[in-house]
Amino acid sequence: MDFEESDENNQNTVSSSDSDGNHKVKKVKIKKPSKYKGKTICRYCPLCVKMMNCILNNKCYMFFMTMVTLYALFMDDIRVLSCPVSADEILWGVTTGAFALFIIELVLSSLAIDGYLLGFYFWLDLIATVSLISDIGWIWNKIFP
Repeated sequence: MDFEESDENNQNTVSSSDSDGNHKVKKVKIKKPSKYKGKTICRYCPLCVKMMNCILNNKCYMFFMTMVTLYALFMDDIRVLSCPVSADEILWGVTTGAFALFIIELVLSSLAIDGYLLGFYFWLDLIATVSLISDIGWIWNKIFP
C-alpha cells in the first residue's frame, strides 16, 4: 500500500493505492502546531500569554517595578523618621497603590510564566506582597488598634 500526501489549494489530502490498483483519496484536517508551547493557566489563548510576557519582560516595566519595590522597602522607614504625621495619609495611599501593582504583577506572572504558579518565586512574591499590609496604616490600624 502506497501513501501520498498533497496540499494543493489548501486542501490537505492523503491518497493511497492498494496492490490491485484501487486508488482512494481521503480528506484529512491537519492541525498546524501553535508557536507557543508553554503550559500555563492561559494556555488556550497564546496571544494573551505572549502579550503578558511582553509586558512582564519590558525594560521600562521592569525599571518601574524596581522603583516601586525600592519605595516599598524603604519609604515606611523614611516616613517614620522624617515625615510629619500629616503626610501619613498620602504615603499610605501611595503604598496601597504599590500593593495593588504587586498583586497585578503576581496575577500576570501566574497566568503567563510557565511553572510560576505555586512555585518558589510565587510564594516569595506572595509573602512579600502580603507583608506590605503592615505598612498601610488604614489596614494595619484596623487589625491591631
